[in-house]
Amino acid sequence: MIGTDEERPQLARCIWLLGAMRVEHMGRALPVSGPKLQALLALLALNPGRPFTRAALADCLWPAAAPERVCPTLSDLLYRLRQALGPGWLTSEAGLVTLRAGPDSGSMSKTSIGLPPRTTPRRPRPQ
Repeated sequence: MIGTDEERPQLARCIWLLGAMRVEHMGRALPVSGPKLQALLALLALNPGRPFTRAALADCLWPAAAPERVCPTLSDLLYRLRQALGPGWLTSEAGLVTLRAGPDSGSMSKTSIGLPPRTTPRRPRPQ
């Protein structure tokens, strides 16, 4: 589901990718900071439900480096992302990493990915 705050019903999980990245769970901001951590989450969020191999994630985040060279760094990023998001956001099965909506759902149907919230009042449209 993509939209502005006014158009979107309250959802349990929200990820805003435009502007400053923001992640919320049940209205509470989650601390996803640092450019590589945010890049990892953005990559997963733009491909909801898609399983990635660790090699593919490493190639996207460090295209000039050999995947085996950045494997420890990627493992650390995935650990930090799991810690920041909490349980149920990421699955890691058979070497594949997937962003999901919740512990009981394999899709992003309960997660909103969209525009950052509006900080200024909306101007009326001319008629």
